[in-house]
Amino acid sequence: MAYRRVSMRKTREILRLKFETRLSQRAVARAMGVSNSTVSDVLARLKASGLSWLLPSSRSPDFRVTTVRSARSAHVISLD
Repeated sequence: MAYRRVSMRKTREILRLKFETRLSQRAVARAMGVSNSTVSDVLARLKASGLSWLLPSSRSPDFRVTTVRSARSAHVISLD
């Protein structure tokens, strides 16, 4: 099956569900309608980027975007 890129909006929501609501990876996958491996890939890209999900509470949801390269293609994670 061909790899389909995860949208920025979906990536942010996966990270929010995982870290702010503390759902399991399986629960996040079900809530987002994606596979468990998609959630794992998003979390692995976050870890590889050296960024963290922790943001100051004053930060607006529309913050700058940081591009993170992976073996498959360029992926975008907003945490800049």
